[in-house]
Amino acid sequence: MASIPAKPSVSTKLWGAYGILTLVSASHGMSHAYTALLPLIYPIAMQEFHFSYGQLGVLMGVSNITGGLMQLAFGYLGRFVLRKTMLAGQNLVLALVMGLTGVANAYVPFLATTIAGRIAISPQHPVGNSMVTDIFGKKLRGSAFAINYSGGNVGAVLVPMIATVLIMGIGWRWTMAVFAIPGIVLAALLMRLIDEAKSPVASGERSGGNPLREVFEILNSRIVVLIFLTSIVAAGGRGLGVIMNWVPVYLRNGLNLDASYVGMLFTVLMIGSVVGPLAAGRLSDRFGRWAVLLAAYAWATVSTLVLTLIGAQSWLLPVVIFILGCASYAESPILQTYLADSTRRGSRDLAYGLYFAITALAGSLWASAIGYIVDNQGFTVSFYVMSLSYVVAALLVLPARERQPESSRQN
Repeated sequence: MASIPAKPSVSTKLWGAYGILTLVSASHGMSHAYTALLPLIYPIAMQEFHFSYGQLGVLMGVSNITGGLMQLAFGYLGRFVLRKTMLAGQNLVLALVMGLTGVANAYVPFLATTIAGRIAISPQHPVGNSMVTDIFGKKLRGSAFAINYSGGNVGAVLVPMIATVLIMGIGWRWTMAVFAIPGIVLAALLMRLIDEAKSPVASGERSGGNPLREVFEILNSRIVVLIFLTSIVAAGGRGLGVIMNWVPVYLRNGLNLDASYVGMLFTVLMIGSVVGPLAAGRLSDRFGRWAVLLAAYAWATVSTLVLTLIGAQSWLLPVVIFILGCASYAESPILQTYLADSTRRGSRDLAYGLYFAITALAGSLWASAIGYIVDNQGFTVSFYVMSLSYVVAALLVLPARERQPESSRQN
């Protein structure tokens, strides 16, 4: 293995650490904007291209799994290609894909561009997280990850409001074209404002050796294995994978709430998805990842159970929804920060690629399982299962408590 230099491979002199974090977060927001835009397009495309719910399920499943598994490939590619180049390329290709989606004339081209879009955004998590980790030391890493994660969720909050108006005014095809423009601008900014002069291997940051052997080395850490297992189990209730999809359905079909009120509550949930990670990230820098993770799982468990107990007319409903959004979305960035703390710098791209590929697959399976439970046992049992996933995840975290003093390991 090549020796690991003390200084980060990404220079912060050109625009500053927080400037680079802003660009990476904006790129994250662009990827989430795309994923938030698609659900608004699906019902229209179904009518226009005459495809079924089953075909929609195939489209969603294949695109999600393909994009998830491609994260492992980009995690490995991050040692040969400049990370700013991959993030810029991601946004440029995504802009092209969105333009092509707007000219699709049948189900198959629409399916193809949706898969291509998921592949296009797959570098964001392993590459963006690795870049943030490289710039910020352990004392500020939780806050930095929280900003990056919340930046993605800001895109999910803003897009439905903006896109709904645009679709009504200019149609879904031109709306896709409009949303492609920020991607082109962002690609140019990433290339111009981030100073990363050498590829990671050329600079001695990462080994060019056997990737399979390095995967075994990554998984040789007990804490890393526990982090992976925790993430797989917690995917049963995670914000982006499960809560985001099933809470609105429960509010509309389970509690029979008006569509406008459901929309308002969903906005409250997504506001929590921004506020919760920011607060948890700062707290994790101060009190440690382990303690804040357990607190997030506890609050997520309680709020999920309370949601099944209160009625549609309760004044507590928005409060519980907000707390659930804060807690269920706070878990993921803290766990990702914990992974950064527990792996050496030269292996973080590959570690993140492996982490996100596995959790994406787990999330897809959990989403299908929750759907099966709702069909056969009802919403209440499904929320019990979500709560149980948090409890088991907390039990897996218990033996993974940080043992190393904060001051002894800053990178």
